[in-house]
Amino acid sequence: MTDLPPKPDPVTGEPRPPHAPHFRGDEKYNKTTQERRQSRKPSPPPGQSPVLAWRQSSPWAAIQAGLWGLGLLIVLMSLVTLPEGKGPFHWMTFWPVWLIVVVGVVAATLTIGSDRCSAGADWLKYRKSWVRTYELSVIAVRYSRGKPTVRLTDQDKRVIDVEAESLWADRLIWDLLYNGIRHSAAHGAAVNDAARGWFELT
Repeated sequence: MTDLPPKPDPVTGEPRPPHAPHFRGDEKYNKTTQERRQSRKPSPPPGQSPVLAWRQSSPWAAIQAGLWGLGLLIVLMSLVTLPEGKGPFHWMTFWPVWLIVVVGVVAATLTIGSDRCSAGADWLKYRKSWVRTYELSVIAVRYSRGKPTVRLTDQDKRVIDVEAESLWADRLIWDLLYNGIRHSAAHGAAVNDAARGWFELT
């Protein structure tokens, strides 16, 4: 692999990396569902360059997801717990059932709210895991429930697993990752066939 694009400056992010292939995000939609307040901007991993791009589901998006989940649970409970001679909402009179429903919805909302991803010039972080993207030793794409998942291992044995859909929530994160992957592949990282196709590595 020749003519690799340059690594962006750690502080300014310039020059911007080229667009990565197979981006499937909806940038207009993401602007309304992602947290954009600078006060919520995450910190970089210890000792790493500044954050250049980040995404996190907005509180309202998480609440909406929780409400949808609540509505779905109510419908399902009403369908599967209908005793003979009773109305569809008979189960609502039992408070232990409500406790289970509320705990489930809260857990789902918190899970969505913790779905954070950030990137610097030479690193990627997803939730609590992070890797140095120009020092990758293994680059793999696998499919889970029909969705592509990116698995990266760097030379210090740090590992990150993240669904591509989470990376598509921000175009710059996908592009920064792509640039690092290209450089790592050119310097001998092991790349599986699916990753070669996704990132158009030769």
